Amino acid sequence: HDGVPRGGLSFELALEVPGQGLEVPRTAVDDRYAQPKVRLQAGGEAIPVMVLGESADRIVIAEDPRLPPGTVLLTP
Repeated sequence: HDGVPRGGLSFELALEVPGQGLEVPRTAVDDRYAQPKVRLQAGGEAIPVMVLGESADRIVIAEDPRLPPGTVLLTP
């Protein structure tokens, strides 16, 4: 580069990066007493979760080693 400014075309690139957390149905999260948790369908174990975000019908919870992808949760 010789230091002389040069004109050019404007360029914009939209990137999607994987977000952190797990997206689960809102009905799968029990938030009684302000202590959110989900229950595993296999065995019914309750796992406390941290809510990171939410939409109308989904909630994003923090990742947990007890909730690998494909885990089936109980929903009422």
